[in-house]
Parts: sequence; structure tokens; C-alpha cells
Amino acid sequence: MIKCEVHRTPGDDYLRAYFPFDPDLIESLKANMPKYARLWDPEQHCWLVLVTQLNILDRTLKEHGYAPEYLDHRRSQGSQPKAFTDPIEALFMETPQELRRKLYRQLTLALHPDNGGSEDMMKRLNIVWDKMGRGEQW
Repeated sequence: MIKCEVHRTPGDDYLRAYFPFDPDLIESLKANMPKYARLWDPEQHCWLVLVTQLNILDRTLKEHGYAPEYLDHRRSQGSQPKAFTDPIEALFMETPQELRRKLYRQLTLALHPDNGGSEDMMKRLNIVWDKMGRGEQW
């Protein structure tokens, strides 16, 4: 598995995906993700992907042999970001407490199998939501 990083800055609607240049992966992202949901950032050398497209990004990276590491950027000066292997947990940890319920609702709409999402990602979302105490303190 090839290691890659996915970053999210709190309050931002986009994830930043950093991975080595891979034309097959890029074509898969373009084929599986709506154009409005992805954007190449030439200054940062990364793909910007809407948070609601997390399931597509995660699945596509894994299909191409990448092991995504999701990083929490709520940190003090000089410390390293905390790494998560679960993208759902990383999103909730990076989201301010007062916005987590809204994030849960948005992700539920995007990840639900009836709306084209995956059953696995929906289960992971509910596990993290239960772990958080349904929006209470983490």
C-alpha cells in the first residue's frame, strides 16, 4: 500500500488530498466524482475534494492501492497533527462541537446507500456518532 495524506482544516468544506502523481488514480477520481466536487490546487500540489465526497475519495484511493491517513489539524503551535485511519472520525475530531450535528446530517445524506453512498461508510458514520455520545462531548 502506498501512503497518502488527507487533511482538513476546521471550518473548511474541502479536504486536501496529497498523493504521488498517478494518472490512473486521477482518471478514476474524475470519472467517479462530479466536477464541482474536485479541484486541483497548483500552489499546494494537492486535490481539493468536498467533504461530502469523502466516501468516493476513500474508496478510490483504496482501490488504487493507497493507504489514506486522515490528519487532524486542531493542534497547538509546534506539535504534529494527530493521525487517524478512519476518515469519519477525523472529520468529527476536526469539526467544532457546535457544528458536529450539522456535519452528521450532511454526511448521512451523502453516505446513505439509498442516495448512492456505501453501506460500509454509513455504518462507520453511525459507529463514530454513537462513540461521540450523539453529539455530546467527545
